[in-house]
Amino acid sequence: MIFNYIFGTIYLIIPILGTVIFPVQKDYIIATHELISEGIFAILILRSFAQREITLGRSKWLFTSLLALFVADSLYSAGIIRGNGLPELLGSISEFAYTVFMSSMLLFLIKRKNVVLEDPIAKVIWTCCFLGHFWLSYKFILHSFYNRESTPSLFNLVNSTAYAIASSLVFAYLIPYVLRITKRSEYWFLQALLLLLISDFAIRYQSAFVSESMFSIAESGWAVAVGILMLTLLSNFRRIDNFFTEAFLPGIISVRVMLSLAISWANLLLLAGVVIINIYMIRNAFHLTNALFLIYVIWVISNSLAIRVSEALLEVRTLMRLSSESANGQRNLQMLSTIDKRLSLSEVDQLIYGYNDLVSRTNSLISELISKERMAAMAHVAAQVAHDIRSPLAALGAIEKDLVQVPENTRLIVRQAVGRIRDIANNLIEQHTKNPNRKEHTKTESQGNNQNELSHLDNSAIDLAPACIENHLLSLLIDGLITEKRLQYRDRSSIEIIFTQELAGYGLFAKVEVTEFKRALSNIINNAVEAISEQGQVLVRVHAKGAQVFIDVTDNGCGIPSGLISRLGQRGETHGKTTGLGLGLFQAKTALERWGGALSILSIQQPSSNHGTTVQLVIPKATAPDWFLEKLLIRKNGIIVSLDDDLSIHQVWKKRFESALVFEHGAQLKQFTSPHELKNWVLASALEVEHTIFLLDYELLGFQESGLDLVENLGLHQQSILVSSRYDDPDIMMRARKLRIRILPKPVAAFVPIELG
Repeated sequence: MIFNYIFGTIYLIIPILGTVIFPVQKDYIIATHELISEGIFAILILRSFAQREITLGRSKWLFTSLLALFVADSLYSAGIIRGNGLPELLGSISEFAYTVFMSSMLLFLIKRKNVVLEDPIAKVIWTCCFLGHFWLSYKFILHSFYNRESTPSLFNLVNSTAYAIASSLVFAYLIPYVLRITKRSEYWFLQALLLLLISDFAIRYQSAFVSESMFSIAESGWAVAVGILMLTLLSNFRRIDNFFTEAFLPGIISVRVMLSLAISWANLLLLAGVVIINIYMIRNAFHLTNALFLIYVIWVISNSLAIRVSEALLEVRTLMRLSSESANGQRNLQMLSTIDKRLSLSEVDQLIYGYNDLVSRTNSLISELISKERMAAMAHVAAQVAHDIRSPLAALGAIEKDLVQVPENTRLIVRQAVGRIRDIANNLIEQHTKNPNRKEHTKTESQGNNQNELSHLDNSAIDLAPACIENHLLSLLIDGLITEKRLQYRDRSSIEIIFTQELAGYGLFAKVEVTEFKRALSNIINNAVEAISEQGQVLVRVHAKGAQVFIDVTDNGCGIPSGLISRLGQRGETHGKTTGLGLGLFQAKTALERWGGALSILSIQQPSSNHGTTVQLVIPKATAPDWFLEKLLIRKNGIIVSLDDDLSIHQVWKKRFESALVFEHGAQLKQFTSPHELKNWVLASALEVEHTIFLLDYELLGFQESGLDLVENLGLHQQSILVSSRYDDPDIMMRARKLRIRILPKPVAAFVPIELG
């Protein structure tokens, strides 16, 4: 690092010393120095493009600008070395290349203007800088250039005007950039561009109106600026695409900016006071350029001082942010002391005192919170989520590829899986929101790992009051869950998961909390699958006896030792799982007991006998709600109209009516797939509508009208039944009740009892 600084300093001093020590050869020294600088980054850019080490990306205008500068200065230096200038064509190419250089640099800066010019004060600074620079360029260069005795060519007029406008815009962007940049390399890159603009101003005036000998310092300034650009890019070339992306102060008002502006304006006023008496003696760019160089030196010194202060304050901010995310407060205090010694600012002293007090108080509060609440609550949430959310997520992942065609069955699976995940999340959030200050978990403070913490949680961690107990059709809850489980375990093709729906099991309702019910049944099915080592079957059956509903989950796995069965269902008790927490059966048992039910286990530990374990869930049977269709009454010699966009549903109805012998009693079946067909039939058969039963789907793909819209528009309230998989949609249910229409959930349409009347 020290070697780089020494080399850079010597390299930048060469054109200045060459001008002073070898005034006769100064032009050759400066021209050679510029060609070396520009040739290095030109070769570096072209080589990197050839080897594909970098791409244009965000830096295409920067690379274009640097290559144009290399071309322009190469031709310009060639004219100096020749001694008699360049031919007219090459001179025009050189001037045009300078315009390309300045225009490309302008486009590079404009790409990032939103980051720097978002502040209103920055916009004011930009406007003042642009107007001031363009006015000076017009007064001392363009105006005289336009009014020369020898009329310049049209190309020279256009090119010079375009270059002046572009350079003024670049200058206007550079000042706010310099004031807000925080990376040191990018700071010196911008300062080099500023030095280029000041040197360029003098060189332009020199080349058009005066002899060269008086402006050797301007040429040296240009060479030094090009050298700084080369050194900056050389040390940051691998990260060139990240130039000017995020290293900016958040606002224009900062300690650094205030110091820079204060020192610069104070010296500017001092300079103005010195020349105010002889202000009208500044007739040309000589006096102005000397003043500009002096102002530039003051500007660099003030900015260098200000950026040092700014860096210290930014380091303090970074350390404070790090300490808020970790427990390294003491180490950060030591680093703050190092910053303070390096800068010796009283403001930093005050920050350290305040920060020390803040760290001490914060660490104390964090320790207290961790010991009393946070770890236990987070452990409970983690255990609950890890245990419960695997099945619905597996279902979503399994059907993801099927969403392209989106048949109705797949939509139903997605809706059920997403709904269950949402219910689990909402339930957890609601439970922990209701009891944010539970204290029964404090016994876990002394435990050293999550397993011990989980096994010592208080019973209330799971046995909380349910969010909402409602009347649900059990067969639908079970059917949706079985679908998820099949998808979850579809990689174990040797295991069948079967739900045997029977006509006797149709219409069995129970008052349960749906999330808890699905969680309980899911855990029991998981246990059954895990009990089967290779090939086997998990059978789920629902039936009723008296006032009770029975749900049997039977597997032909290895069974459970008889001595362990009585203990299963207690917290922490598990069998056959090395990583089991004993939460599944415990949660199922406590939930069933809360609903007035029970859980029992029957197991035969004889793997060769095809008998395993049966877990039976018992729940009190509830009365069917008023919206539910308990049986389908068909009139003899009546008409049945089915409207559904799914042809498979039409086949279900046809088979059901054939098995119920309704066609043998004179009933007719009309099946439609679009609202237009139904409307046409109703209009053509107005006299038969009164003796017709309408089985209407709610969601008709490709049509805006729903089944309920058709009922309302055609006046079919008394004869219609809504057959839909969206039976549990609150808005649909409310509208159906308002129209006094019964609902038949589509998944159980194959089991609804059919009677002739």
